[in-house]
Amino acid sequence: MRPSISTYYPVNFIKSQKVWVIALCLLIVFAIFQDYLFSRLYDTGFYISESLLYNTLWVFAIAIIWLEVYAYRKLKIQVTLPKILAVLTSSIVLSLAQITVSTLFFIAISNLVFTPAHRFGTIFNAYLSNQFFFLMVIYATVPLIEKAVTYSVKSTHKTLKYPDRIQVKTGTKTVQVKTSTISHITTNKPHSIIFTDDTTYFDDRSLKAFEQLLHPDNFIRVHRSVIINIEHVEEISSRQNGDYDALLSDGNTVRLSRHYRNSWKQLLH
Repeated sequence: MRPSISTYYPVNFIKSQKVWVIALCLLIVFAIFQDYLFSRLYDTGFYISESLLYNTLWVFAIAIIWLEVYAYRKLKIQVTLPKILAVLTSSIVLSLAQITVSTLFFIAISNLVFTPAHRFGTIFNAYLSNQFFFLMVIYATVPLIEKAVTYSVKSTHKTLKYPDRIQVKTGTKTVQVKTSTISHITTNKPHSIIFTDDTTYFDDRSLKAFEQLLHPDNFIRVHRSVIINIEHVEEISSRQNGDYDALLSDGNTVRLSRHYRNSWKQLLH
């Protein structure tokens, strides 16, 4: 049960929902502030409700970017020179599609809350003249950035050296523990507990420190208080609520939290 290293280290901005939400909120706040500055500079009216509705464009942008990156990763599309034209073409299509959808959404809401309602042509042309170029650049560069970051992550982890033994203090002694014998590590603050084939050890290091120390191909975080060695997983069973239980080779059962599903989901296959 050894998934590839890229399984555990997907690009963070794809993996983390919090990053997407924060990026979207900051983008919309910045866009609304930009509209406000424009209204002050050119002495035009500023209505926050209209600005907020207009900038829902970026909600669709974030969703499409996520889907675009997901498609490139799933289909394993290689961004090579012969395919640059295809990437540019797809960026134009995606930009026009998004502008159309954003305009339809704007008009639908406008008809409900504004009197008089805005015209489709006016909003579409505004999006086309103000946002089309930026959207096209974003959609054209996202595959290149995703490819570069993924390659960088893989290269980094290939060059890292992970120990096959770690030092653990027990009283006045320091023992060498083979990492292959470790089934899992839990936290019981202020200590971490290392479970091996035949004994347990208390250690002052945090789980985060062990995540950085141990090989990510084998040791994964499955709960905020548990790291497991996937080589010791014997059986997995569902709790019917998104969580799972993993039976380990030493007889212990640990909970696989749905909040860490991106780390352990490959164990289901």
